[in-house]
Amino acid sequence: MEKRNKIRIFQNIIGVVSTIALVSAFVISGLHSKIFVVQTPETTATDSAGGFFKFDGDLVYDGTAKLDLLKGVYAVDGKGNDVTDTVNATVTADGTLTKKTVRYTFFDANGKTVTEKRNLIMKNYNGPSIKASDSIKITADDLSDIINVLKNNGWLSADDGYGKDITDNVTCIRELVSGDKYKLTFKVINGFSDFKTASVNAVISGDVQNPVLRLTDKEIKIRVGDSISPLDYIDGIENSTESRLENVKVENYVDTSTAGNYRIVYKLYSPDKTALTTEVLKVTVS
Repeated sequence: MEKRNKIRIFQNIIGVVSTIALVSAFVISGLHSKIFVVQTPETTATDSAGGFFKFDGDLVYDGTAKLDLLKGVYAVDGKGNDVTDTVNATVTADGTLTKKTVRYTFFDANGKTVTEKRNLIMKNYNGPSIKASDSIKITADDLSDIINVLKNNGWLSADDGYGKDITDNVTCIRELVSGDKYKLTFKVINGFSDFKTASVNAVISGDVQNPVLRLTDKEIKIRVGDSISPLDYIDGIENSTESRLENVKVENYVDTSTAGNYRIVYKLYSPDKTALTTEVLKVTVS
């Protein structure tokens, strides 16, 4: 009897130990599974975010070095990639003389345009300038290279506002005044989108080919309420190889509903925009 009881007790102990071992194995297996899942999470694809700019404050320029519009600019494509070197930067015509606007643009990872603006502060800047002599005397042969002719004779110079010579950027339009006397109008645009104009009188000798605009009348009278078509008063035009009415620009239309004195201004440019002829039709509405 005593031997049988000892065997039963031994069997019970083995059962308990087996049960504990089984439970421990299950718990350890569960913990291992949880740890494994945490350490190796399942990844899912997500759409890229939009690109964006970062600026290091306003851009300040004083003319002492080359202007770098990308200084202090950082562009990200939406996937964390630095794409600053793909940015297009342009000084716009917005703003003021000393506080301008720079527009920055690039395409992000989604192919969308990202655009931002930034201030450009211009220190010690007064804008471009033009100096032109009022004693210009040239010939018709000089007109094909007029800017260089005037520059080489010391009759014309232009500055960008920071001491840089931009005379080569100057354009010139001549307009016949009478005989061999002309009005020369110069215009220059610098790299900051600022422009300057200046006009002087000049003498141009030789066979100068100017656009010709003829009107049927110099002065007309109409009644209040009458209609008027300015192009009907053009008798003819000679504009180098072209002779079409659409080349004529008409300014200062007449208000036929109100009595008064008016001026219709006709402007005809040469095909290369270097010569201008202006005619005026005076209109009296009564």
